[in-house]
Amino acid sequence: MAEGGGLPGKRVGRSVYLYRTTLDALPGIAREAVSAAARAAGWDAWNVVRVDDGGRVSLLEYESFDDVPFPALLESRLVDAEGRVARRDYRASANPPILHRKELLLPAGHPRAAEFAALTARLEARGLFDDANRIGTREAWKARLRDAGIVLDGHAVAALDDPKRAPSVARHKTAIARQKLSVPVQALVRAGIVIEGCSVFDYGCGRGDDVAALALAGVEASGWDPHWRPDAEIAEADVVNLGFVLNVIERPEERVETARKAYALARVCLCVGVMLVGKGSVVGLRRLGDGYVSNRGTFQKYFTQAEAKGLLERALGLEAIAAAPGVFFVFKDKIEEQRFLARRHRQVRDVSALIRAVPPPRPRPSKAERVPRQPRLTLAERHRDVLAALWGAALDLGRMPTPEELPAGVSEAVMGGIGTIRRAFGMAEGLFGGEGDLSRARDARTADLTVYFALNLFNRRQAYGELPPELQRDVKAFFGSLKDAETAGRELLFSLGRPETVGAACREAAALGLGHLDGDHSLLLDARLADRLPAPLRAYIGCAEKLYGSVDGADVLKIHIGSGKLTLLRYDGYADRPLPRLVERVKIRLRDVDWDEFAYGDGEQERVLVMKSLLMAPDLPGYAKQVEFDKRIKKVMPNVAGPIDIPGAEIELRLELH
Repeated sequence: MAEGGGLPGKRVGRSVYLYRTTLDALPGIAREAVSAAARAAGWDAWNVVRVDDGGRVSLLEYESFDDVPFPALLESRLVDAEGRVARRDYRASANPPILHRKELLLPAGHPRAAEFAALTARLEARGLFDDANRIGTREAWKARLRDAGIVLDGHAVAALDDPKRAPSVARHKTAIARQKLSVPVQALVRAGIVIEGCSVFDYGCGRGDDVAALALAGVEASGWDPHWRPDAEIAEADVVNLGFVLNVIERPEERVETARKAYALARVCLCVGVMLVGKGSVVGLRRLGDGYVSNRGTFQKYFTQAEAKGLLERALGLEAIAAAPGVFFVFKDKIEEQRFLARRHRQVRDVSALIRAVPPPRPRPSKAERVPRQPRLTLAERHRDVLAALWGAALDLGRMPTPEELPAGVSEAVMGGIGTIRRAFGMAEGLFGGEGDLSRARDARTADLTVYFALNLFNRRQAYGELPPELQRDVKAFFGSLKDAETAGRELLFSLGRPETVGAACREAAALGLGHLDGDHSLLLDARLADRLPAPLRAYIGCAEKLYGSVDGADVLKIHIGSGKLTLLRYDGYADRPLPRLVERVKIRLRDVDWDEFAYGDGEQERVLVMKSLLMAPDLPGYAKQVEFDKRIKKVMPNVAGPIDIPGAEIELRLELH
């Protein structure tokens, strides 16, 4: 083993690569070394092994070895001579290593070795393997193929400039009729980016259903499509939507150019939606380049989240913010970008109860009822409604508002009836201010901003002049300087790597009635409560959203205390049914920068959620009714200590027997 001589396989330097089925051809000592490495790694998903002369063994998992001509490396586990294991995950990489000359890894007589070798020979004849040190990654190899005018249809070669050999692609056939807003446009609406008064342009609008729906809602919307609306005007707009367009373009360089053209039209924000890996079946489809061609002649490229994000950021030179799986926002207006990020994880606070808690002034008596010494209403009492609006804004901001931060008409009413905002603020505090109200509001707003600056560390460092004016005022009021604000954010972000920080925040949340604490393992909560969580947990969720996109589509969140994971659970009928059926589970692995998705079906595989009330807060719709139902569940299942998904047939049987 030390010399490595005589081994079958592909030799690169002092290492030999072999396909897993080739192991039987190895000498006994080498075969045992690979088996020992697999046992030490505790992993069986690998399909290629690299044996080094120095005694190290690397177990490698490549994507679809048989089907992808130059498969990307998904994961590796290196085992050294002492049995120590080092793991590396490439799934989230936008530019992973790839494998060439697959035929050299195969055992003698493998049925596809000749096919693989023929592809290598054709590309080698055209100089594609020249300077082999510069083609080892996916993007470098794509660039080499693109420069040579070549696309791959499975393990066959087609020249893009030869129409007789290039597969025919009918892009327009991918356009579908929609009964509701598309996922990217829904994300824009939920994020508060598409609002009344803004304009929207749909670049590649297909049949135009998004445009029609937005126009019906009073939004200024228009669109263009090269097939369905070729004569429509291509126009600038506040928001430009590029929804599920890049994934139907078979030429990588054209995807980049299309993204740039769409971005050039946006004044505020470009929204991009793409199809993700696993969201469509490729069974029976022909390979074409990095995608597939259907029998209808349509092309579909399935992206990973990281690959799509990387494409946009390389094409536009700006951060692509994940808004949902396969949906990204790229802001041209950096002030609006910061406004979006600042409100994304802001704690929801209802200050109206504090205003209503103050009794209104007694009505002025009539002349007949008046006693001689009746005091006149004070200036504050006469302007009670204006001061209430000002005080509500102050509690929301945690500080004295500026005129432009007040509701419409309030600033004018203050100037005309009281004089100055500062004087009105003092009156409002005297009239409405309960003990500690403003201090608690200040603490809550400081926590919001700390979360914002923690998550902003994922972006490039923001210059003070690029913050919206209201955030600049917040920084000065709550931190004194931008440096101190960023320091607070950094400390919060780094603290999330310590389980004790996450655990303490989970216990605090449970004590506040925000979800169910499962010992030292996790906190489960109704997703509608996420914005009420303590700052560390909001930042924790925000880190997951940087990878996955918005968690708005989830019904239940599970925050894992020690493992750096966030699980999203989606149920059929969660809001209305006492026993909602589990539909999907997404486990986001923050440490691995990846996630897993699991779907659940009907029948024998059906699972339902019991004890849903333990996830809810008393003010959520349906809480009281759910509590009463769960009391019945507790009688038939006395050992259930917390919310849990169980087979639907089991709970139905128990309820019937009871």
